[in-house]
Amino acid sequence: MNQERWTERIVEIKPTGLNTGEIVWEWNLWDHLVQNLYPTKNNYQPTIIDHPGLLNINYNNSGNNRDFIHMNGIDYNAELDQIVVSSRYMYEIWVIDHSTTTAEAASHSGGNSGKGGDFIYRWGNPAAYGAPGNAVFNVVHDAHWVPKGSPREGWLGVFNNFGVSNNISAVDLFQPPWDGVQYTHTPGQAYLPLTYGYRHATNGFSGNMSSSQQLPNGNMLVCLAAAGKVYEIDPNGNQLWQYTTNFSWIPKAWRYSRCFIEHPKIAVASPDPSICSGGGTQLSITPTATNVSGFSYEWWPAEGLSDVTAQNPIVSGLTDTTFYTVKMTTSNGCTATASIPVNVLPLPAANAGVDVTILSGQSAPLTATGGDSYLWSTGETSAGIMVS
Repeated sequence: MNQERWTERIVEIKPTGLNTGEIVWEWNLWDHLVQNLYPTKNNYQPTIIDHPGLLNINYNNSGNNRDFIHMNGIDYNAELDQIVVSSRYMYEIWVIDHSTTTAEAASHSGGNSGKGGDFIYRWGNPAAYGAPGNAVFNVVHDAHWVPKGSPREGWLGVFNNFGVSNNISAVDLFQPPWDGVQYTHTPGQAYLPLTYGYRHATNGFSGNMSSSQQLPNGNMLVCLAAAGKVYEIDPNGNQLWQYTTNFSWIPKAWRYSRCFIEHPKIAVASPDPSICSGGGTQLSITPTATNVSGFSYEWWPAEGLSDVTAQNPIVSGLTDTTFYTVKMTTSNGCTATASIPVNVLPLPAANAGVDVTILSGQSAPLTATGGDSYLWSTGETSAGIMVS
């Protein structure tokens, strides 16, 4: 069959300027294909089910659907260093290893998983990799991990557009079989779990896009894109409020905390000051935050500080290197911290030699060692002078 097919890729970009950046990591789906129809063609394997880390290029190939993958959701888990994506037309989510190099991501080995850029976990439609079992997803968007600090943290979640019926969508959450090192899987079987661990049948329907957000208090924010509606439910599924737009779809909704918007930061003027034993210096910081009327400060430890509540306290009398930490709190209760190590240097032990006795009219050299600069009572600034 000769058909046009679109591939997918993920790129990580490091900003290099206001409108520029460089690709520092890349993953391409086309590096991870499998097919069992044409022995003389690339990526041939006799059985698909034995290679669940690869995409069966011939699955869902009816018609001339160029966009037969349609990745539409992505999330990054920094703790695991993994990426999850959702595929609309494969009815699946895929987890890949981000700890790889770009070269390893194009291969089948390397990274924390040892599997390179192959899928290290997939879920939602066992038939896509030749496994037995029923499909849970029917058009899927918004693959993500439940955020840390929320109930069911570490679970995976999706918006299952036709999850309940052709008229009711679903938010499905499920706990992947992660043992702390890898996703467990029995060869020849579908990836566990067998079905979702939590389902919310949405208060309406959207056949496209949409999202959900699990909140720390157990509530959930739900966005029905095509209906132009956003609402929040409590842990028992009761709707608390709803917003409906009158002019357009709402592709996705997200609640940001006040502190995320304020984005408090501390800039340290001198991040690593050095003083001589018994000397002093000033600790200087500059706080920034959006739409904030004021700041308060708390420094610790208190040893040697002129004022533990000052923005820029004086430190004096130290004889040992000390690490100071400041907690800055905005007028709205948001916080940021910074640390400043004050490095205490030992006093130089000057060695001026022995007493020198000279007769009237004679001369003799005086020398000193142990320092970087010198000041004799005569005004000389070198390590050695001649007296007469």
